[in-house]
Amino acid sequence: MKTSSTGTPASRFGRVVATLLVLGGLFGVALAGRAVPAVAESAAQLIDTDTIEDPFIQLNDGTRPDKDTFTIRGQVNVNPGGDPVASGVADGAIALVYQSGSALGSFVLVDTQIWDPSECVSKSSGRSLVCRNADGSFLRLRGTKSNPGSYRAHVYVKRQEFSPGKPFELPLSAEIQIDGFDWIGSGVVDYCSVSLNGDRSTCRASKAGPG
Repeated sequence: MKTSSTGTPASRFGRVVATLLVLGGLFGVALAGRAVPAVAESAAQLIDTDTIEDPFIQLNDGTRPDKDTFTIRGQVNVNPGGDPVASGVADGAIALVYQSGSALGSFVLVDTQIWDPSECVSKSSGRSLVCRNADGSFLRLRGTKSNPGSYRAHVYVKRQEFSPGKPFELPLSAEIQIDGFDWIGSGVVDYCSVSLNGDRSTCRASKAGPG
């Protein structure tokens, strides 16, 4: 796990924990292997929880230290009157990736990336949001032409050290959180694969999912 170059406010850790609580309620699962920080906040602070549609999730865990990467792609939707792109980013953004736990239906957090608000720029006129840190890791939302409440999401995080590391239990799951907006998605084990001698794990929600 690596945080933004500008530090990690205690409230950001609380929002991660609140997210984990929502995950348990949304999917009815146990969240294995998670320690709860003392600064945990109420899950009620997440004002809009939805799914990442047609997610693509990829973990690259090589042999070189601090060179692991993860990618999340998919579509996210916002409700009318609530849009982090239109309103701007006040609290920053978080991306999380999970592997499946040993118990049926459980998740284990693999890695987290946090962006400070100063690293995020939104353009409501262009319906886009980009958060980028000094390492070059980014979170990007781009509006779709067909639906004003829909965005294509792309997250790429590098220079990480996964813990736990490979081999990962499939399927993988992912999450994107921007201010109080939260999107969660999981791959389907039939559309997961392991390649590059075990270094790369990839999951999609469908055979035709984004590549």
